[in-house]
Amino acid sequence: MSKVFVRRFVAIAVAVVAILGIVLLPGGTASAAGSISSFFPDANLAEAVREALGADSVNDAFSSEEAKKIKKLDISGCNITSLEGIDNLSALEELDCSDNPISSVFIAGFYSLKKVDISDCSELEHLELNNCTLSSLDVTNCSKLISLVCSYNSLTELNVSTCYRLQELVVSTNKLTSLDLSNLLGIKNVSCGDNKITDINLGYCPDLESLGASTNLLTGIDTVGCPKLSYLDLDENPLTFLDVSMNTKLEYLFVGDEGPNLLDLKDNKIYIPDVDSYTGFFIRSGVNCIVLTKYSWQRDEVKWVGNDQTGYTAASVTYNCTVPGEEDYKVTVPATLVRKMMKKPTCEDPGETMFFANFDEVYARDGEEFSEEKLCFMPAATGHEWGEWVVTKKATLDSEGSKTRTCLNDPEHIETVSIPKLTPTPTTKPTATPSAKPSAKPSAVPSAKPSAKPSAKPTPKPDEVLSLDKASVSIVCGKTATLTVLNGKNVNVKWTSSNSKIAAVDSKGKVTAKMAGAATITAAAMGKKMECKVTVLYKDVTSSKDFWYAPTNYLTGKGVVKGYADQTEFRPANDCTRAQMVTFLYRLQGEPKTKSASCKFTDVKKTDYFYKPVIWAVDQGITTGVSKDKFNPQGVCTRAQTVTFLWRMAGKPPVGSAKNPFSDVKKSDYFYKATLWASEKKILAGYSDGTFKPQGKCLRRQMVTFLYKYDKFVNGKG
Repeated sequence: MSKVFVRRFVAIAVAVVAILGIVLLPGGTASAAGSISSFFPDANLAEAVREALGADSVNDAFSSEEAKKIKKLDISGCNITSLEGIDNLSALEELDCSDNPISSVFIAGFYSLKKVDISDCSELEHLELNNCTLSSLDVTNCSKLISLVCSYNSLTELNVSTCYRLQELVVSTNKLTSLDLSNLLGIKNVSCGDNKITDINLGYCPDLESLGASTNLLTGIDTVGCPKLSYLDLDENPLTFLDVSMNTKLEYLFVGDEGPNLLDLKDNKIYIPDVDSYTGFFIRSGVNCIVLTKYSWQRDEVKWVGNDQTGYTAASVTYNCTVPGEEDYKVTVPATLVRKMMKKPTCEDPGETMFFANFDEVYARDGEEFSEEKLCFMPAATGHEWGEWVVTKKATLDSEGSKTRTCLNDPEHIETVSIPKLTPTPTTKPTATPSAKPSAKPSAVPSAKPSAKPSAKPTPKPDEVLSLDKASVSIVCGKTATLTVLNGKNVNVKWTSSNSKIAAVDSKGKVTAKMAGAATITAAAMGKKMECKVTVLYKDVTSSKDFWYAPTNYLTGKGVVKGYADQTEFRPANDCTRAQMVTFLYRLQGEPKTKSASCKFTDVKKTDYFYKPVIWAVDQGITTGVSKDKFNPQGVCTRAQTVTFLWRMAGKPPVGSAKNPFSDVKKSDYFYKATLWASEKKILAGYSDGTFKPQGKCLRRQMVTFLYKYDKFVNGKG
């Protein structure tokens, strides 16, 4: 049957030749007398040949002996429209005809030709290079190429990704190892048999009707994106799995009819579609054919990758086969993810972004197209970027003044602060100098000696009153704020930061927020120092209305919790792992020394950041692991585990007589006492429906809130 396939493509090739109207075979008529221009009608090609031969004129004689001198011909960018006569260059090894307005090329039997570059020939529609020894062919940016035939060569790779209009591709009998057709939306017929291909990427080829890939090294092929496929030849391939059940137009299928046995075929079965006739299906005897239809599947819920705070990067849905005996067969289909901003972020509120997971009927196993959406509150609020202060009322000795500044991101946001009353300048009361009492009798020598020191002190100059315009400020990572020294216009100020990795300051008082944390900016002038406490906020924790805002910034400032993306994102909606939880507890308690020198859990290594925290937590009886030798560090910490860890860290204090406020917490639960204790200590509030949801995942925003309240109500800090 493979011969039928060959005949089919021979017909295609003949059609191509008919379209070209030109057949170029080596060794044409160079033996006859004639000039260069008579053999090469295109004037620009004739000129290129003349130059390659070193002849004086295109009217010089041209012979077969002259032709053999040309091994390499570069005619790129020569404005050549026809390659007629190129067949006379039978010794040609390399041909570069890129960037020319050629419409068709047909070369066969050039046994020395190894390399052809025909890239950037934007008018090229038909290209045939059969029976050469080609090991390299460049057809990049041949955007109008319709037909490409280059069989019986030595090509090891072929990139047709920019040949967007390609319809016919024949590359049989080469040395190709892979073939990517995923960009060819118009491809109809492909013949790539007798190669060494291990992978054919079809992607979405909606018009593909025929694929001949016999005698290769394929272990499988995905044809789901080819709804019109009617001919598929996979003979003589070491197939391990094959599912063509979605190709309902299939008329001819060749699987193991010729060649070796399919020894590695999983469970010795393939999945085929429900078609009217199987007379064109040639499948090795003994192979079990399982017929699947759109009614053979049950769809699961859509699974999303990402979270509500930072967005989603992917989504997929799994289809479960319901055919008896095939219940273990599952197919996961990725979604086409579309992101649309519904509302832009403001200074104080995050934006709203909708993510759509779209599933096309071409890939949906049950044939149903559907879509699912998720709303995320992102991007994060931009934060305020304040302009300069403007005095709206000057301060006097009797009344305070005021000044305002406007947010550069949103002019509606205006901040007003008061300016303290002016302080009167103190003066010193001068001491009167008494007049000297005259002597009773005048003498020649003065009777009074002058004092060594003057009796009156000069009036002291009042101190310059200096202060910063802010005692504290919060800045979002990546943003800036400028500090100003008040009443010190002509004062030289030296600015320093206690931690320039968190907040850096320049010579003009401009503070740049680098990463989340706390730092102190100091302004030194005239022998005085002024300080401003700077809190650098994570990009995704900027709204003081969020319940986790204060806990996150407090614990970050203490070095208890760390963020992501170089400490610029906290990702509050992410799950909190067991490794993270014990690490945060360890830091909250000041990173105390451990009693034990080694860890008993085999899944906790010395190189892990949580190695010491886990040892400490075991020493303190906070955790016992999930088994004798397993801690499960990457397991998500549940709400029940979290309050239990906190209770144990507090020394397992007794529970008061308060009534259990949670309907889903029972006395028999291991976390019963811990939950009631946490509730009494105001660490835990639960949900509005009166439940605790003990097995619910503990998110990072919940975790910091628990720790913050523990530090406040148990440690007496915060």
